[in-house]
Amino acid sequence: MIQGYRRCVCHSHSCLDHQDILGRVLSGQLAAGERISESRLAAELPVSRTPVHTALQQLAKDGLINLSPNSSAHVASYSRQDIHDIGTLRLSLDDMAVRLAM
Repeated sequence: MIQGYRRCVCHSHSCLDHQDILGRVLSGQLAAGERISESRLAAELPVSRTPVHTALQQLAKDGLINLSPNSSAHVASYSRQDIHDIGTLRLSLDDMAVRLAM
């Protein structure tokens, strides 16, 4: 599991779908910038569109999916600078956590 992402402990469709879609995003199966079709994912999982929609909303809160007002969803893409900045921030936070723990 990727650090920073909690594992699903419930067994609801939206929770399980969240984990499935998260895995697809993190593995690159759903590429950065790719449009996500709720109906296609629902057919693949197979569930109704409602739990897929709920899972996409949660992934949007996590910053992995961009939702548009017209209800379209795309996998978020990050620049090299974004990734560098995130890495630098994480290192700083880890360093601070170690100092506070001592």
